[in-house]
Amino acid sequence: MGSQGTDSDDLFDRSLSSSRSSSPPTPAGPGSSIHQTNTIDSVWKWNATAPPTLNACVHELVQTRVDLTPDAIAIKAWDGVLSYQQLASEAAHFARQLIDSYQVVPGEKVLVALERGLLIPVAVLAIIQIGAAFVLLDTASPES
Repeated sequence: MGSQGTDSDDLFDRSLSSSRSSSPPTPAGPGSSIHQTNTIDSVWKWNATAPPTLNACVHELVQTRVDLTPDAIAIKAWDGVLSYQQLASEAAHFARQLIDSYQVVPGEKVLVALERGLLIPVAVLAIIQIGAAFVLLDTASPES
């Protein structure tokens, strides 16, 4: 282990020494190759291929993932991990509670005031499944 540290130190010293001895960098001005490749036209060319348009809702995409890879990790948060199957199951259960206990209907707005963690994506997916809209509230902000 001691020799590895010495070898690394020597390599670092040699790299630092060679970078000092080379000519100083020149600023990237209007005539530089960096400036020429960063024109608006170049940016448009680099981004000319748009991702394919998906004609599906988020909850439908999640269900497709449940069907294909139910045990794959869907959510990983500080308070745990959910597979796609678990996410779908929890969201369906929560959607049922929102409908039965709070009479949430399609088109309604639902306020979501939860600490960051696994429950937010579960709640959002449940609300979307119902056809309602969600409004995320920052729990750190004052209530007024």
